[in-house]
Amino acid sequence: MGTALVSAMATDAWGTVRSAVADFFGRNPSPAPGDVQEALDRTRDDIVAARREGDVEREERLVGEWRLQFAGLLAARPELVEPVRLLLEERITPALSSGEKEQVGHISIDVKVSGRGRANVLGSGTQHNR
Repeated sequence: MGTALVSAMATDAWGTVRSAVADFFGRNPSPAPGDVQEALDRTRDDIVAARREGDVEREERLVGEWRLQFAGLLAARPELVEPVRLLLEERITPALSSGEKEQVGHISIDVKVSGRGRANVLGSGTQHNR
């Protein structure tokens, strides 16, 4: 979610996406303190500057901040998983370029292990061992 949101901030459709995200947080307050609209605007300024300067580390930090924002919201209110998914799929992702859409697409990994084998799979920051 963080990657898609931060990528959308650098698009011409940002005004529409910003409104959708601000409306979402208005209806579903985050446990993190602060004004979400102000944070969105500040992040947009930062991402535009980071991309102009080619500052990949700064962009990754901004993505991480929004991932944490949504993770905190979903940890406190797990019933919002579906509304967040809809926000991502219906409002944020359509604003992205085709290349950016590929970066935030769904990833499915199927791992088969036999005998005494072990598989370690890391996805979206969660490790699944089987």
